[in-house]
Amino acid sequence: MEIIFSVIVILYALLFYLTNRGSVINKWCAIFVGISAIGVIKEAFYYQAVPFIQSVSENAVNQDIYSGIYSVMTWVSYSFSVPAAFIMGLYFYGLNKTNPKLMLILKTAVWFLPLVLSFIYSPLRFKEYQAESRAFWIVYSAYYIGFGIIVIVMMLRGISIEKSEIVKQQKRIL
Repeated sequence: MEIIFSVIVILYALLFYLTNRGSVINKWCAIFVGISAIGVIKEAFYYQAVPFIQSVSENAVNQDIYSGIYSVMTWVSYSFSVPAAFIMGLYFYGLNKTNPKLMLILKTAVWFLPLVLSFIYSPLRFKEYQAESRAFWIVYSAYYIGFGIIVIVMMLRGISIEKSEIVKQQKRIL
């Protein structure tokens, strides 16, 4: 079921991007959705594909390898979907037009927090942190909620300040 959901989500993102390939908002929305879909794909990989592989193969790979792959896929999804959503929000807000210098600084800076978090929480141990670390969940919850609020505010503000009724309508749909 996860694979079907992932395919539908990825096709939606691709379709959204293809409706207007020149739109940076559509591009970053597709990137955000694509990175987020990795989170669903890793579930299907670990809980469906791995047991199947182990059941049909006498020389199955060590479980630690599968857990490491799951952990890295989780790390990518958890860490990099947020910057992609933030950058989409910046474009949605129109910061690239009103303050291109600040836009460049923010587009670059937003990638540093997930990299710093990667030194605190090793990408190879995310599965372990999910199961055993309350601090991990507090940090990542704050990361998601904090940036989520910022992105929502940017998007609502982007809609409210949009002068073109047609563009405003398109932004509301997103």
